Amino acid sequence: TTAVYIVTLRQVPTSHYQDELSRLYNHFRHSASGRTGHHKPRHQNVTKADKKRSFNIAQVHDSLLKKVFKGEKYLKLWSYHYLINGFAVLVSQQQAEKLSKRREVSNVVLDFSVRTATTHTPQFLGLQQGALVSIGGFETAGEGITIAFVDTGIDPTHPSFADDKSEHPFN
Repeated sequence: TTAVYIVTLRQVPTSHYQDELSRLYNHFRHSASGRTGHHKPRHQNVTKADKKRSFNIAQVHDSLLKKVFKGEKYLKLWSYHYLINGFAVLVSQQQAEKLSKRREVSNVVLDFSVRTATTHTPQFLGLQQGALVSIGGFETAGEGITIAFVDTGIDPTHPSFADDKSEHPFN
């Protein structure tokens, strides 16, 4: 049987390159002479470079899958490039093990569904009527957005989040 696996590669993600550009820019602005440089980065160029780098990372993902699974069936579902360099792929357990043995691969994890542990979040965020009612409501809210992780591990009404300082003063 097949399942979805999240594969993380050793190569750094796109955000690493943006961080490097920022450091270089700051170094230039505050050079050893103490003068501030007059050059400002062109954000549109960074964005174009970012898009190209993201595309190149997705090509690396495709190339790796073609090399590892010559003639085998697999389905790449998504490429992750900004915070992690990886992808989601539908493969068998044996294929996932084959991927995990590649030197380019840092981690291979079986994807799993998570059921939310709270129903308080919409009220806590002031969304009693639902998200984005003014632009189409539930049917179109969040369209085109990928959510990689949602932490629903707290109950905002739990007494530990109460701000009544007089009940348990700290010394």
